[in-house]
Amino acid sequence: MSRETLLRAAARLVLSGEEPAVAPGEPVLDLLGILRRNKVLLKSLESAPGLAKTAWEAFRARPEVSRALESERADAAGLLEDWRRVASAFDARGIRAVLFKSPRWFPGLSSNLDVLVSPGSFREAARILEDHGHILLPHYREDHKLLFRTFRGGHAALSVHLHEAVSWGKVAILDGAEVVSRSVEGEDDGIRVASPVDAMITTVAHTVFETDQVRLGDLLILREALARGGSFGGLLGSAAAGRWE
Repeated sequence: MSRETLLRAAARLVLSGEEPAVAPGEPVLDLLGILRRNKVLLKSLESAPGLAKTAWEAFRARPEVSRALESERADAAGLLEDWRRVASAFDARGIRAVLFKSPRWFPGLSSNLDVLVSPGSFREAARILEDHGHILLPHYREDHKLLFRTFRGGHAALSVHLHEAVSWGKVAILDGAEVVSRSVEGEDDGIRVASPVDAMITTVAHTVFETDQVRLGDLLILREALARGGSFGGLLGSAAAGRWE
């Protein structure tokens, strides 16, 4: 099976809810690899708007997919447990932390967990992270951001990318205090995520300023945000105000 055929199958699954017409075995593993590189969480397909439930259930029933889904859930559960310890410490100090690159689900496929707090809480949040064993990586220097990492058994574990604004380089996309004030509850208890419009703005800005590509996972976030009250008018209005329309 050609790579183009697999790419089209992945796109149809994510965007149209069609069960991929690929034979069991290696092609399914290749398809799963495409989904992962496109930052598509398998669990996000279970209830994604616009997807055919019967097609997802048939795809999930394949042994390769079932194993990948269980592995993804186990990895996410470990990261979520680590993050909750920090989130509880933030809450105790009145700091509201937002996983601002997610419209609903816990984002378990990024190398970093992107966390945003209000600018006035930024330094205190950094101190709390260090108090909980998170190591600041001083070589990483970018405005409004600090990068922390933890290790377990000699291997890198949870990495927290702490933000006080949504920005890339010298381009400020969204004010951190406003993102925090508009944030909403995610699907996991005690986890806050970006508002639907802010999730759309952040996702599209990320494709423009960071990755130079639109991934299937980005399109899935946009669809999810639109289903939850987001709008392209809000996205374009923010982009125009920030002069990156």
